[in-house]
Amino acid sequence: MDMMNFPKTHDALAKILNLKGRRRRRRAPGKTPKIASRRELTNFLDGLADARKDFIGLPKIHLDQATLRYLAKFSRAQLSALIGRAYVDAPKSPSQKLGTAPTTSDFPKKTRSRTPAKKSSSRRSK
Repeated sequence: MDMMNFPKTHDALAKILNLKGRRRRRRAPGKTPKIASRRELTNFLDGLADARKDFIGLPKIHLDQATLRYLAKFSRAQLSALIGRAYVDAPKSPSQKLGTAPTTSDFPKKTRSRTPAKKSSSRRSK
């Protein structure tokens, strides 16, 4: 199975199949994406809300244009970093984002009561 992933194997198959000029590109090593800070994301979202607030109630095209004008102020890399932060924080609760979530030691320990279970009626009929 691993043999099929070797570049020599790919080159040999390409030669057999007569695939000239279709050389397999090797991927560059993965780069870690840059992620914006929570403060940067909050500032971005506040600015977006401010840019859109004057156009609420007007036709949608005006709201869309205001949004696009605001987005044009940022580079593609900045927008990618902001989206990365929003994606990472999406499943988190507000207390997790702020770092105020209770730890497991903050919760009271649950103890089970020792009351005996109710006995069910037997189905024996005599």
